[in-house]
Amino acid sequence: MKLKYLSLIAIVALVIMGSARAADIFSGYEGGPGNPQAPGYYKMVYHGALAGSPRDMAFVLYVPQGYSEAKKPWPMILFLHGLGERGFNPQMLFSSGIPRDMADHPELQQWAPFLILIPQCPADVRWETPGTGKMVSELTTAVTSQWSVDPQSVYVTGFSMGGSGCWAVVKEAGRQFAAIVPIVANAVEPQAVAEALRGSGAECLVISGSIDPKSEPGSSVMVEALRGAGVDVQHAKVPYGGHDLWPQYYGDRVFYEWLLLHHMGQEPPAGRLKADAFITMGIPRAEKNQQRYKDLNEQLQQVAKWWQVDNCSLQRTPGLRDKLLNRPTVYVTQPYTAEVPCRLQTTTKLPTGKHVALNLVVGHHPQGSWKLVVRVNERERLTTIVEKSKSDRGWMTLRVDLTEFAGQEVRLQLINANSGAVRDDAYWGMVKIVND
Repeated sequence: MKLKYLSLIAIVALVIMGSARAADIFSGYEGGPGNPQAPGYYKMVYHGALAGSPRDMAFVLYVPQGYSEAKKPWPMILFLHGLGERGFNPQMLFSSGIPRDMADHPELQQWAPFLILIPQCPADVRWETPGTGKMVSELTTAVTSQWSVDPQSVYVTGFSMGGSGCWAVVKEAGRQFAAIVPIVANAVEPQAVAEALRGSGAECLVISGSIDPKSEPGSSVMVEALRGAGVDVQHAKVPYGGHDLWPQYYGDRVFYEWLLLHHMGQEPPAGRLKADAFITMGIPRAEKNQQRYKDLNEQLQQVAKWWQVDNCSLQRTPGLRDKLLNRPTVYVTQPYTAEVPCRLQTTTKLPTGKHVALNLVVGHHPQGSWKLVVRVNERERLTTIVEKSKSDRGWMTLRVDLTEFAGQEVRLQLINANSGAVRDDAYWGMVKIVND
């Protein structure tokens, strides 16, 4: 009897220690839950290490429907975002990739029988930077141990920089994943990655665009190295495919069903989809939407030359207006959804001079407001609500000092995010880099 009580005490102690350890490793972002169990997306912080130094990394964890009720381990997808979402604000992670494409297809999110782990790359590194892949691998292991995850059914995918990040993570932990799917990724240490995967049993599905200089010939180089090491690899090289292929996959249930066929230590079904099927899936987006975005980008040049627009909702007829709120030429955007903001962005070399700045004239719908965020190299330089109380007859004039970047190539982003208003239309009257 005494031994029985001692055993019970030991079990309770282990549970308490496990909870304490979880609290040490994870916390909720801005007061959110640190160990969520109910279905939904959760913004969190991982307290880990980067290149040997303590470092926090923001991340989002998706808990599927039925997670708490089903007493079973769940598959998990590790998703790595692209360049534009770096920083320490997990809200940014809803802008692209799996979170956005699932928002676009609610039936996918309702069905999804897996957890989704979405770490946020710090702004001062890339996924390929030495040490970052190891940190992500350690985060994956920690989540696997603290949530009910099937360690034999963990998958990694990502696009652009996140696709390259798949290789960086795999180089550190090649036997952690049952399937690896980099989309429009560049090459990352081909021989080292091939050796990490040699004999692992993992399958790689490499998706690239034939006319995309960011993924070719890099993806082909990786495929050749992997095949040389005897790795099971499929290469879906989409003819005339560009750098925007990922929504074709992340918005299609077939893609996730293919992932779920793979388990470490088990042969995947002989009838699983091959490269040809994924090439077919990579057919460009609907011609109507393609043409609409082409028109939107052409119209944008009249207000912001050399800038591009993405994540713009097409529901309320965005684009150029000949006259709006007494301005002769105005460009209108709306966020893709309440959680997915619209972006104007460009990469440009700034002029040299003592006073370099980005001058903006922005407005709002008479019955609405929106949140403006200006980012320089993924760091926020200005955040404000564009609303009636701050505007003069619907317009605000803003200046963002860029002098410290004079003469440098920078990435500029203007974010049109929802502020809680029903009408979150952004009116762009002027976007201009000046040297005065």
